[in-house]
Amino acid sequence: MALVHDFKNDRAELYRQLDAQIEHVEAHQKLNYALDAIVMDRRFLQVSRSIEQIMSELQGFKTALFGTTDCGLSPKELYLTSKPSQAFMPLPQFRDFCFDEKLSHFITRLNRYEQYAIYLSSTHPWHERVSFATITFQELQTIHTTINEVKEELTLIEQKTKKWLGRSFALEDVLKINTEKIIIDQWLQVFDDEQVWVFLRK
Repeated sequence: MALVHDFKNDRAELYRQLDAQIEHVEAHQKLNYALDAIVMDRRFLQVSRSIEQIMSELQGFKTALFGTTDCGLSPKELYLTSKPSQAFMPLPQFRDFCFDEKLSHFITRLNRYEQYAIYLSSTHPWHERVSFATITFQELQTIHTTINEVKEELTLIEQKTKKWLGRSFALEDVLKINTEKIIIDQWLQVFDDEQVWVFLRK
C-alpha cells in the first residue's frame, strides 16, 4: 500500500514502495506464519491440559461408579440390584461390609440371628441367657463336660428315686425340689430328732 499525493511526480516513489513491499511479501508471510504457529502451539497446550484434566475427572467417575474395592460390588451394580421399596437394613459403616466370599457366611449367621430373635422372645426362658460371644474353646470343653456330668447325675437320681419312692423323678421334679431346698432342709432337721421320727412312724 502507498500514499499518493501527485500521481505524476510521486510515480517513481510509488513504484519504489510497491517494489519494496513485493520483495518483502515472503518475509512478512513467514513472520505471520511464525506468529500463528506460536499462538496455535499455546492453544494446543491449553487444550491438551484441559483434555488431561477432563480425562482424569472422568477416570475418577469411572472408578467411583465401577470400582469394587470398598464393598466387593460396584455402586452401579448395587444401584441396579437394590430394591428400596422392600425391607432393608441400614449400614452406616458400609466400608466394613463386603459382598465377597464371606457373604454366604454372613447370610448364614444373619439367618441364625433371625431365628433366635423370633423364637427367643422376651417370654422365653432363655431370653436372659448368658452371652457366649467371648467364650473360649477351653471353656466350651468345660461346658460340654459339665453337661455330661449333669446327664449322668440325672440318670443316677432317676434310678435312686425309683428305688426309694417307686417312681423316677424327671428333671422338672428335681428342679422343683431344688427350689424348695430350704423347706426340705428344715424338715430333715426335724426328722433328726429321734422322738419326732418315732412319732411319725406310728
